[in-house]
Amino acid sequence: MADDTEVLFVGGIDETVDEKSLYDIFSSFGDIRNIEIPVNLVTKKNRGFAFIQYVEKDDANHALYNMNNFELNGRKIYVNYSKTKKMDQYKPVWIDDLYNQEQMKLLEEENPREEREEKEISNEEKE
Repeated sequence: MADDTEVLFVGGIDETVDEKSLYDIFSSFGDIRNIEIPVNLVTKKNRGFAFIQYVEKDDANHALYNMNNFELNGRKIYVNYSKTKKMDQYKPVWIDDLYNQEQMKLLEEENPREEREEKEISNEEKE
């Protein structure tokens, strides 16, 4: 399990920032074990934050001290210790609900609610 002080939270990153650009900047403070940039499942763009795990606590401290309020791609980034206990601990993501929501939107666009209700009423009258 990673110690909390080895993992940094980096917030305020631009949507064009990727793992390589973060590695290029943050690796100057020490060896990096892992970089995670969560992405939006619909847009496939990053969600504006990242987690950087250093091998050594001292390197993470050095990066935090030097990179907090640093300007990256025209935006000020914020660096702090991550509150996550384990970087590799993931929760399952169920996208069935997302799929259903998208299908309902398509159905609504093709056949507005008033038309569907009228068809349901006329079908009930036939029975």
